[in-house]
Amino acid sequence: FPVTIRPIKYLEHDCKALYECIEKYSKAPILENTNFKPTLASQSLEILRKYIGRSIPSLNSKAHDDFVRLSYAGGRTEIFRPLFDSDAHLFYYDFNSLYPSVMRDLAVPGRVSRVHNRINELTISDVEVEVPEGEYLPVLWKKQQHKFIFPTGRFRGVFCGPELIEAQKQGVKILKVYQSLEFENLGPLFKDYIDDLYKMKSDAKDPVQTMIAKLLLNAGYGRMGIKRE
Repeated sequence: FPVTIRPIKYLEHDCKALYECIEKYSKAPILENTNFKPTLASQSLEILRKYIGRSIPSLNSKAHDDFVRLSYAGGRTEIFRPLFDSDAHLFYYDFNSLYPSVMRDLAVPGRVSRVHNRINELTISDVEVEVPEGEYLPVLWKKQQHKFIFPTGRFRGVFCGPELIEAQKQGVKILKVYQSLEFENLGPLFKDYIDDLYKMKSDAKDPVQTMIAKLLLNAGYGRMGIKRE
């Protein structure tokens, strides 16, 4: 093609490919009996509603919402051994669908049921802890100067109950619990939703179907943490 035509033909093929992806997306079995939404996040919520058949309470109190968000941090990605011999075997590990697996296996917290100073699987707690010096892979974290770190020693933070329970197994001492919000237990509400989407991802015959399932899985997780505003 002449130089002036090439961008037009490129865009034409790009639009056709996008249309074919949208067409496959609209015909995905997981979308049956749901209203079609303009974004993956809103579509995942629409599908989720079909599965759970009940409302999920949000945090009506801004103070509670702000407190809970202190316990929220991004994923952990690190190189644990930056030096290696040139003839050594190297290993890398990745968790398959980490965020959806947490949605599938753990109980979903509902409304705040009570405020106290204890720790269990359904609490989020403001605590002072002491992590043993020399701990190779500490569980607890903090944000410091725009960095996400896993320190040792004594520090204070807001953590979910399962994190603190696991940390105690590794020898972490909880020196003081300033406050805990305990939530009602809604059970594994998302299990069927995650199982069906994960099967769709595993059984997919083409990359479009794989990507649809993967994005809906992760968008469903993200939608549960949407900001109040």
